[in-house]
Amino acid sequence: MEGPERYPGNDMKISLVPLLLFGILLGGASAVVTAYLLLGAGSSDSRAAESPMPDAPRAGRDSGLLEAIDDLLAENMQLRRRIEVLENTPEPIVRDPVDGYVSQQTFEAFQKEVRGALAQQSDATVEPEEFKGQIAGALIEIRRQEAFDKVRQYQEKREARLEEDLEKMADWLELSPHQVEGVRGVLLTQYDREQEQRRLWEEGGDEEVLGELKRTDGEAFDADLRGILTDEQRETFWEGILGGGK
Repeated sequence: MEGPERYPGNDMKISLVPLLLFGILLGGASAVVTAYLLLGAGSSDSRAAESPMPDAPRAGRDSGLLEAIDDLLAENMQLRRRIEVLENTPEPIVRDPVDGYVSQQTFEAFQKEVRGALAQQSDATVEPEEFKGQIAGALIEIRRQEAFDKVRQYQEKREARLEEDLEKMADWLELSPHQVEGVRGVLLTQYDREQEQRRLWEEGGDEEVLGELKRTDGEAFDADLRGILTDEQRETFWEGILGGGK
């Protein structure tokens, strides 16, 4: 039995079906690839937009450098101001350390400086308490130094006067070595009496009181000489003193 009759047109339809299927698959694959490429490019652009620019770190470094330069300029300005203050500040007065004796010239210079500062301060309308305290301390030091200087000068003069008087009296009264030492002590005591009389007179003491003190001191001096000199030596001494001395 023979099968159905085959026509050339039927064979052609059968061969086109695979081609159509292949074309549909190829088109779908192409669409997928195109969409992937489009979506990938968009996401890449968005990531690129979100990511920092390559120049951002450099910009940060430049900003930090500018801030450092500003800080250096500010420090330099402060240093300049400090230098100006130091240049305009007067040099401090350097004093030699005091070790015992102070020369009269050094003391008078210090005294003049302090009194000048006190005179300037007295003209001011406002006197700081600290400055008042410094001036008060300086004046106390000046008075102490003046008193010390007076005592020192008195002692120096007394020693020079003592040696001169002893030499005169030893030759004049023909004193023995023992008498010389005795007269030395008597003269020193009398010098102290005279110094006290001078102090009271400088302080404005009463003249009548000073006259009485001088009289009693003279009697004490004569009594001291009476215990060392012979009557003849003592009379010779007073005759010489009252008559102008030798």
